[in-house]
Amino acid sequence: MTYGSLRMFQSRRVFGPLGLEMRRNRFGYLAYLLGDQVLCSYASLVGYVRFLTGSARRWK
Repeated sequence: MTYGSLRMFQSRRVFGPLGLEMRRNRFGYLAYLLGDQVLCSYASLVGYVRFLTGSARRWK
């Protein structure tokens, strides 16, 4: 729901005044939603495990 409302806002307020049009790629949109969730969840779980085990945390 959040992504849908952001997409609608961008379509009307950002791209519309510039004369740009968003393509409708439902498969790509669905893949993005699911893929983003998987990657973010994995990164969060790794971070939680590292924190709980006391291992070194570093930025790459």
